Amino acid sequence: MSKLYAIIAYENFFGGLHGIKDTIVVECEDYSEACEIGADMSYNLIEEYRIADEAGWTIEYGDDPEAYEEKIEDDIAFDVYEIKDNVVESIEFLNEKLYNDEVEFLREYCKES
Repeated sequence: MSKLYAIIAYENFFGGLHGIKDTIVVECEDYSEACEIGADMSYNLIEEYRIADEAGWTIEYGDDPEAYEEKIEDDIAFDVYEIKDNVVESIEFLNEKLYNDEVEFLREYCKES
């Protein structure tokens, strides 16, 4: 049975500061599937915002593609929260709520971790 999860993805270099983060509510078969989505979202943020260039990793690891990829993977960061079972709102509604106020959303719609 699938469940709803809220995912907040960011990266470790800035830690979500400056708005470098992404949020989504998704339906997944299990927690590990939600974690895969969170990791992909974080990786995409690192690429989209060119965090590697900002952090100097492109220069530092430019000659070693394996080390560069390992550094990128080390910087992947995300949080996954399971949505309460009694929530009946649509995924679209939940996504808007999560985007607008993460703290309130987590308090109102997510299970205690």
